[in-house]
Amino acid sequence: MIKTATSTRIAGIGSMLLSLNFLIAISTSFFFIRQTIIFLPVILILSIVSILLVLGGMEGLAEHYKDAKIYKRVLIGALFGIIGFILLLIIPIIFGIAHIFILLMAMSFRKSFYTLADSSNKHLFRTAGKMLQLGIIFAFACLIGNVLFFTLLNAAVFILILLILLNSSCLFLMGIAFSVSAKAFFSLNTNPNTPTYAVTPNALLNENTKSTQETQIT
Repeated sequence: MIKTATSTRIAGIGSMLLSLNFLIAISTSFFFIRQTIIFLPVILILSIVSILLVLGGMEGLAEHYKDAKIYKRVLIGALFGIIGFILLLIIPIIFGIAHIFILLMAMSFRKSFYTLADSSNKHLFRTAGKMLQLGIIFAFACLIGNVLFFTLLNAAVFILILLILLNSSCLFLMGIAFSVSAKAFFSLNTNPNTPTYAVTPNALLNENTKSTQETQIT
């Protein structure tokens, strides 16, 4: 089994790469032909590598905190994400079925981050989950706009611009969310020998007083 400290580093690196991946994907919202063809293979490779890193790291953390839901939820999200990014490469369109799988990935990762926040008492994971929640809201709005784009052809140009803005906002929020989760992973303390409470001056004074009294008694 991978050591817990190594798991946090692996998951942190994976989250950083995922953040970069979503930020690169924003370019596909503005450049439709040449840039999209260039970036999609990069996004695919980067996404699969980063998702597998996060998955491997979260497995170790699930064992450390003895909570299988941490790993199970991120495993489901990883499967959705890999399928989504592969579809994005096979069908190089801005808004399509690939985005539904990426949306499902974000929903599963959000649940896993919430569970990890409760287990580790690291609130940054909950912040990352909330950022993913906002990205999910924008993604739903984008899917609704996608339906309108194919039904209200008279307003196609307006809806297309709106879709680009919604999609870019969604990708940006998800990129920031994984950046926050990376910071949480790297700052996560999994050393069981390290106390989780803060030592205050009053506590030290009380301890010294107690020791002095015990010495006097003896």
